[in-house]
Amino acid sequence: VHHIVCKSIPIHYLQSLSREKQKMAGLKMICSRAAALISIAAVPCGAASDAAFVYRSPAGPVCQPTKRCSGRPLHSTTTSSYLDTLSVVKNTAPAFLEPETILRPLLSPTVRRKKKRALLSELSSLRRSRSADPSSYDKYVDALLDEIYSLGTMSAPPGLLTRASLPFPFAVPSYRICLELLRSTLDLTMPRADGGEDLSDARRQNLAVNLSQCTKYRGGIHSVYREARKRARSAPTMADMIGRTPEGLETPSYDVVYEGGEYELRRYAAYAVVSTVKPEDGTTAKGFQLLAGYIFGGNESNNKMAMTTPVFMKNLSGTAPGDATASAGGREMSFVLPSAYWSEGEVGGSPEPSPGADLARNFVAPELRAVVWFQGLTTPGTVREQEERLLRLVRSDDGLKMKEGASVVQASYNDPFTAPWKRRNELMIEVERVEK
Repeated sequence: VHHIVCKSIPIHYLQSLSREKQKMAGLKMICSRAAALISIAAVPCGAASDAAFVYRSPAGPVCQPTKRCSGRPLHSTTTSSYLDTLSVVKNTAPAFLEPETILRPLLSPTVRRKKKRALLSELSSLRRSRSADPSSYDKYVDALLDEIYSLGTMSAPPGLLTRASLPFPFAVPSYRICLELLRSTLDLTMPRADGGEDLSDARRQNLAVNLSQCTKYRGGIHSVYREARKRARSAPTMADMIGRTPEGLETPSYDVVYEGGEYELRRYAAYAVVSTVKPEDGTTAKGFQLLAGYIFGGNESNNKMAMTTPVFMKNLSGTAPGDATASAGGREMSFVLPSAYWSEGEVGGSPEPSPGADLARNFVAPELRAVVWFQGLTTPGTVREQEERLLRLVRSDDGLKMKEGASVVQASYNDPFTAPWKRRNELMIEVERVEK
């Protein structure tokens, strides 16, 4: 007891607490460490497993199980104990890591966030190398998803471990419970499939985003799951969305003409954008990289500009921005230029795009727009659903009508790795008043 408490809790922190709080802090730490050892040593009845129990000093290995109840190896022969896996992050390329080797420390509530970030940076490097080998990252993330959803082969029913872990005053560092919590989080944050659409890329993105959140919360996946479950219970208001707008970034200014419970009517002031058009078979990532390169100095004058928000996207065929099946005319993605170029005469003064870059700088005149908002990841299905809601609300207002030739525009305010429950997404369309 003395060893666990003194080695795990800073002495200056204990001295600042009252005697009762000292006892509680020590008890929680002891229970947490004991649960870590028990979760490895315990094998459910009826499972084929071999375990060689070894007792050494408290810092040494307590047991060396060779199999988990699912039948797969728990540790390699070079791993001495579960506690060692909590304190050591291997600098191996993620492409050669077993899924459990990377998921166990990332999800754990006891691994320090600094070590999680170091491990996650290796996974990010694999994602950035997709231009050279597009399939390697997708295959590795698919292997992680297979590991997460392999809980169906375990002895405990899905959902039971999640419900059992929540009442405890501490995060139980069991790998099985962590996997169950991650799976529940993915199910909460993953948009519903619309018909036969392929959501493979959205599932990979959802997993990457939630794993990155584990580096930001002290309790690992336990805290991430609690936050996701809390936010999923209520629909966000416009006041919530304003709070999710990134600070320090310029955004087009507007005045709210009408504020309702489901939509807003805004009068936008003039601004300027730089845009690129991607054909049907083009990906959103390529357009984003092209525009980001222009903003960050990839132009003729090598002029670096400040990042702005939101990113606008619309289908030139007049369909919903996320409807890839109906985008015969291609999709236009736009970044807002800094406010120094927002007047019609100053748009031409913005840096010239590099030769060969498919970019255009445009002035956007003042407009009256109807706007709806929603949170979470955006997929073709969710965008179509929100577009139907927007058009229904506009048609139900006798004082408004859609402007002829107007297209639905999607506005995304946050970076791709923002948590789904912290995202500000909007759909808008230009409208005009109807004289009665």
